[in-house]
Amino acid sequence: VFNTPNTHTQRQLLEGSTSKMKTDDEVHSYSVFCEEPEIDLELKRILIIVNPKSGRRKGLNVLERVRPILENGGCTVKVSETQYAGHARVLAEEEDLSNIDVLGVIGGDGTLHEIVNGFMSRKVKKNSSVTLCMFPAGTGNTVAYDLKITSPEKAAEIILKGLTRRIDVGVLDKVTPSSNNNAEEGRLYWINICGYALPTTVLELANRLRFLGGAQYDIAGKISLVKNKGYECKIEMIDANNKEHTLEGNYFMVQAQITVHMGDKWAFAPDAKLDDGLMDLILVERKGVGKMLSTMLAAQRSDGSHLQKECVHYHQVKQFKLTPILSKKNKLQGDKTVNLDGELVGFSPFVATIAHKAIRFVAE
Repeated sequence: VFNTPNTHTQRQLLEGSTSKMKTDDEVHSYSVFCEEPEIDLELKRILIIVNPKSGRRKGLNVLERVRPILENGGCTVKVSETQYAGHARVLAEEEDLSNIDVLGVIGGDGTLHEIVNGFMSRKVKKNSSVTLCMFPAGTGNTVAYDLKITSPEKAAEIILKGLTRRIDVGVLDKVTPSSNNNAEEGRLYWINICGYALPTTVLELANRLRFLGGAQYDIAGKISLVKNKGYECKIEMIDANNKEHTLEGNYFMVQAQITVHMGDKWAFAPDAKLDDGLMDLILVERKGVGKMLSTMLAAQRSDGSHLQKECVHYHQVKQFKLTPILSKKNKLQGDKTVNLDGELVGFSPFVATIAHKAIRFVAE
């Protein structure tokens, strides 16, 4: 599929939406899977990796809430605590999982990003029998929200039911004059978003505004919207029918998603499925600041109305290559220029592909 599916004031967005912000305990109405769940799996041996500092240090509290549910259900529970930034990835890559049914994650989207990268990078590729489980405990729990896991207790209950789903994983490879796009050196993985331009600049600024606490992302987003900067780049795509398309433009935002939701639970890619082997690629052309603000406000409403904006182009693709067109106005190239799952770790230029149903997750 390669198509574009079918105003509020600037002050509304700058001062905050009048609509109620979604919370983790709400259940969205989107159907995010193509296939039915795998049922009656024996999920009894659990290893939980917990980030004790995640979500204002509530990780250990969550562990104490879910552990008795699992143990009373006949599970054995082992725990590994992360000790430093990046430790979750090391644990997911190096822990002995030969006698483990479920690798659980207590944390937010950042911790899950580490786990997915470590899990996909394991040298011994015997991951097919291991199921990942997200116990939401971060300030952002977008993947858990897509999976309709509304609480850590809900995740534990699904484990006891033995229900799982196969989920796609995004793959990011560097493009250099001598690179081989099939080489795994430098490869990164993502499971929520892959963003360039606005997603990059917002995250860069938010990281500098950490002293503002939970308001950092909201303020960084509003500042970036008002600046209204565009980035010229070339995008080469392969659609669901294996047809090739090339676009060049000045883009305010380039974002591919596996999930329906992003950020504060905005349904930015409403047609996305977690298991269809496709990325939902949203390109937002740079227009006047009023149109950009109106587009983002429409996206915040999560009703799909942003896709009707003339500056928004929505594509479902198997692969895309992004090459920045460098100029005095666009120097966004190299390391740490791509937002992967809310982490500024990606690089450009790049090729993004999909590992279809690469990981099994606990989900109904």
